[in-house]
Amino acid sequence: LFFGEASLQRPVSPSVVQPPAMSLVRADRRSSRVSSTAASRRGSTRRSSAVTAVSRATGTRGVGPKKDPYKHLREFATGAILDEAEVVTLQTLWERIACGPGVAGGVGIEISTTWDPYRSKMAIRNGAKMMFVVVPVPRRAQAVRDVLVAGSAEYQRIIEVIEGYPSRIVLPRGLKADFLIMEPTTDVECFRMLLVDLRDRNMKREAGNNLIIC
Repeated sequence: LFFGEASLQRPVSPSVVQPPAMSLVRADRRSSRVSSTAASRRGSTRRSSAVTAVSRATGTRGVGPKKDPYKHLREFATGAILDEAEVVTLQTLWERIACGPGVAGGVGIEISTTWDPYRSKMAIRNGAKMMFVVVPVPRRAQAVRDVLVAGSAEYQRIIEVIEGYPSRIVLPRGLKADFLIMEPTTDVECFRMLLVDLRDRNMKREAGNNLIIC
């Protein structure tokens, strides 16, 4: 009877045979790795989206252009690049003119030996409404005019070149100056006489002490 009952049992079909335990573990591991990779990608995408949203909201996305600390001096450079020595010279002139008495809204006179009236240009940039550049030598006077013509229309309109000696010139149209810009000189006596003549002839009485030496 025992053997008879055993012989009547139905054989197990190969299609329902369970895989070995090791195969299940490997499959589980592969599934776990795929899920982990997908989750990591989703997290990275969320973080990237969040950073982009914050950057757009705060205006901090990317690195903007750096501010040029010498932008106000670029137009006065003698070459294409400002070197260290020129920066020091131009910045010193700029600061003295910017703080000079009578410059803002005033009419000024420049007396210097340069071929480019950059002192007058600096005065204009700092609020002067009119500048007169006094040049005693005709050749240099024409060179200064040529520099102005080659520059901006603004400078051509409000910077005038007067050919003549500072002790003899008279400002046109009955104008009187509010301040005077003078290049330093070692001839103290000549400087004193020139200053007296200019004050008496071409400067407002209340502006007699508005002198900028640079």
